[in-house]
Amino acid sequence: MNIFIELPSWLGDAVMATAAIENIKKSYPDANITFFGSSISCEIFKPHPNAKRFIIDETKKSNFAFFIIISFIILEMLNLPLQ
Repeated sequence: MNIFIELPSWLGDAVMATAAIENIKKSYPDANITFFGSSISCEIFKPHPNAKRFIIDETKKSNFAFFIIISFIILEMLNLPLQ
């Protein structure tokens, strides 16, 4: 099973999300997790044993942020490689 998690942008919020992510890991121990978030938020979860991939969110620099995020989610659901 693949799980896509969008992390909060702020470091403190990402730390607070750790408990929820650990509960997901307990419920789905064999799942591969893709983390999507700011570079600092993703850095926290690099040692996570179920982390399959990290996607750094740079959409704040774009006028089409919403569409870029939706594209990432669709590609992940279809298991297509990101360009």
